Amino acid sequence: MLVFNSVKDKLPTRHSLTHFQQLLIILLELRLAVPHEDLAYRFLVSDSTVLRVYNTGIDVLYGIFRLIAWPEREVLWKTMPMQFRQTFGKRVVVLIDCFQ
Repeated sequence: MLVFNSVKDKLPTRHSLTHFQQLLIILLELRLAVPHEDLAYRFLVSDSTVLRVYNTGIDVLYGIFRLIAWPEREVLWKTMPMQFRQTFGKRVVVLIDCFQ
């Protein structure tokens, strides 16, 4: 409830979804990587609505909780897999996994 109470006033009012449903869509996408089509079917909205809810919600969550924190360059390099360090040296700073 703490997260919901923190974000409910900052989420946009939508006729098709309550604030709780919007938060649920955001959390399902983040934690379980549920496809947008599946979420749209479950909440009886369009894919584009799910995408708008998710994008807006991520901005709201970041604004409130600052969920993304980048470590210092040295920390990133020390925790990088050895194979990447051997292959790319110091030319690689961060690996971003965009698999979805």
